[in-house]
Amino acid sequence: MADTDEAAIHLPSHDSATHIDTDLSDETQDFRMLSNLSFLADTSQATLPKRGEKDFEPNPTLYQADILDASRQAMHNALAHPRLHNPKNQIIGIYAPDGPAPPRSLATPKTLDTIAENDTPAQTAEAEESQSKKPAGTGANVHPDSCVYVTNPKGQFFKNMGRADRWGRIWLLPEEALYMLERGSLDVRWPQSATGCEDDGETEDSGIPMSLQAAYACFIGHGGLTIDRFSVYSGLRRLGYTLIRAPGWYDEAEEEFEDPESTKRQGPGLAGIYGRFMNWLHSSTTTAVGPVAGLGIHRNYNDIYRKLSIIPFYDPTTPLSQAPQTKPPFRVVFYVYKPSTPFRKSAPPAPDFRVAVVNARTQTTVPTLAQLGTLLESTPLDPPKGEKMERMLYMRLRHGYRNVVLAVVDQGVVSYLRVADAAFGKEKLYNRPAPSGNKRGANPRNPRPKPKDVAGLEKAQSTRMQTIRLSMRCAAMPTSHLPSLGRQFNRRILNTALSPACNAPPVSQRRSLSSQSPSTSARLTGRTCMITGGTSGIGFAIANRFLQEGAERVILVGRSYERLLKAAASLQVHGEGAQNQEAADDTASKSQGTLVETSDRISLLVGDVSEAGSWLRELEKAMQPVDILINAAGISHSNILPKMSPEDISQTLRTNLEGAILASRALLRASLRNRVKSRSGETRPASKCIINISSLLALKGGTGAVPYAASKAGLLGLTRSLTVEAAGSLRNVVVRSNAIVPGYIETPMIADFSEGQNERLKESIPLGRFGAPEEIADAAVFLAGNEYANNCVINLDGGLSAV
Repeated sequence: MADTDEAAIHLPSHDSATHIDTDLSDETQDFRMLSNLSFLADTSQATLPKRGEKDFEPNPTLYQADILDASRQAMHNALAHPRLHNPKNQIIGIYAPDGPAPPRSLATPKTLDTIAENDTPAQTAEAEESQSKKPAGTGANVHPDSCVYVTNPKGQFFKNMGRADRWGRIWLLPEEALYMLERGSLDVRWPQSATGCEDDGETEDSGIPMSLQAAYACFIGHGGLTIDRFSVYSGLRRLGYTLIRAPGWYDEAEEEFEDPESTKRQGPGLAGIYGRFMNWLHSSTTTAVGPVAGLGIHRNYNDIYRKLSIIPFYDPTTPLSQAPQTKPPFRVVFYVYKPSTPFRKSAPPAPDFRVAVVNARTQTTVPTLAQLGTLLESTPLDPPKGEKMERMLYMRLRHGYRNVVLAVVDQGVVSYLRVADAAFGKEKLYNRPAPSGNKRGANPRNPRPKPKDVAGLEKAQSTRMQTIRLSMRCAAMPTSHLPSLGRQFNRRILNTALSPACNAPPVSQRRSLSSQSPSTSARLTGRTCMITGGTSGIGFAIANRFLQEGAERVILVGRSYERLLKAAASLQVHGEGAQNQEAADDTASKSQGTLVETSDRISLLVGDVSEAGSWLRELEKAMQPVDILINAAGISHSNILPKMSPEDISQTLRTNLEGAILASRALLRASLRNRVKSRSGETRPASKCIINISSLLALKGGTGAVPYAASKAGLLGLTRSLTVEAAGSLRNVVVRSNAIVPGYIETPMIADFSEGQNERLKESIPLGRFGAPEEIADAAVFLAGNEYANNCVINLDGGLSAV
């Protein structure tokens, strides 16, 4: 076999392309490292084997041929080394070629030498007759094909292998004994009857071990065991599965088949006769030229679809009229159990898999439909069950109502094919609920709520009614000025909201805001707030809520002037943008630090917080009237750290952390200037407040957001340090520093998540949903209005931090 390879060594190769794409597993392996192992060489000169020394490059010398010979010799030496059992863990099995039998001491008949001298001939005959009537079996639990017994069973293997007889011996089947012998867990000995050196001792151990070659010769072919079946058995056992023989093990035996409906079918009965009569009546009223759906009242499309189901289909749940007759090799020979399935030898549970072994050399054609159908019919009905199966159509079809695993063995290589009996006709597509899409305002990431009980329905109705009342109370135009058509339209909306069939999600409770509209509360009256990253997400929700709470002015900070204008337009009431039409019409890009007033309550500060160091003077000037600073600007680049570019890392840190530090610095410097320039009689708020928007990733590790997590953790350190420093360095000025740690919030930052990823994330949250930006805004209002809240960190993650 190696002659061709050795001849090719002397021929140099000039083609460099053949060495470019080479699989290392296809190269000649260098087994010389085996010579350095401690059990083959001198222990005093034992060294660790080196890796990567197996480069056999063709050259015109015999150097590589000598290396190849040395490698082969090292492999032969390693295989020829004797492997010994540890005396403490040694398990000895005795080979019994004649099958299960009682111990030798009990099976030995009475001889003339053992007869007492005072025994009469009648007593002797009676003893011989009683001895012949004693059973020679070993017990009902021992399989008749067992050929090896173990007198000292110990270890984990005997929990699911072997059967015990009445004398405490464990009998092993051929495949079990051969598997344990092959892996070195069992030492099989020849019996004394096979060696010809019998003695009068009670033991049958001859002391001569059985080699692996002899075990293959003795066990393969014994009790229906073939080399193909043993390949499947040993391969699955090494993977941790538990295997037992199925009733179809023997080719000549008939498989056990029990029809669960055989005891129930005792005649058609009254119901059967009535059903046949109705079927005959229905068929007699329809003709080949008549309407397919027939006459009658159809209240929905499902009734029509049911009548259109005129093509017969195969129903696997139909009881079989007779037992299927399977033929080898398409018969179930193994019952397989997963490693996690509790298994008891005395009472095996229902198997997880049923395996049929097929030899690819003898069965050269694909099995026919009749063969597969008979094989599937020999297995019990196993319909898809579980909540996941009910939801996923293709998973139900893939599972089927009956399934068998075909183990195709081709010269020792095993391939597993799963064959299932799918029921396509039982899947009524017209009964499936329509998937939630993005039509008519539906959000696929935030599906409409479906109350499962009356209490949930009443709660949803109450929420909708509160939303409608709030919108009507906060409307800019009184309802008495509406025309009659508008009142009728509002009345129709109220009736629809009270209807139980209305499952639309609650609309946002944000009211229309303007300088003339009254506020729902006065917790932030007279306060000026600056919000970085206020054009979307959490920052926008905080700006919206602060205006509702009566804030005197809100300053939105962002790098894009167009996005700032859109955010301001969303916060303003209809027509308020006309107060500063020039600012609204000027959509040209503004320079860094430009402050634009769009209304008497909303201002826009154009500037990139990641580049705040270049426009600090403008930032400190705009910070003069600010009482509340919200550091909500944040970006994230989803990628693992080795693949993330230095530019992305720097931009994330500068935007999320450095921008918050510079904005806080500007607020402190503006506070110092305001203290010097304060005038008598001017009323100012009791304290200033800084609220940093951190993230749950600052407290809980994750993958793909290392710079983001580091920057958000830095905000928590900024909050703690600023609390102590502001209290010790500022006089007559109170600056409180707090932080909010949100979890997964419905913001544009998680808009790129797939639907499956969203479902997995929601399952990990104890509340089972993502948070809303308005809920973060409620916490910001509390921290801004509570004068005793300092170094306060609020976790809003739905309980995810406790998991």
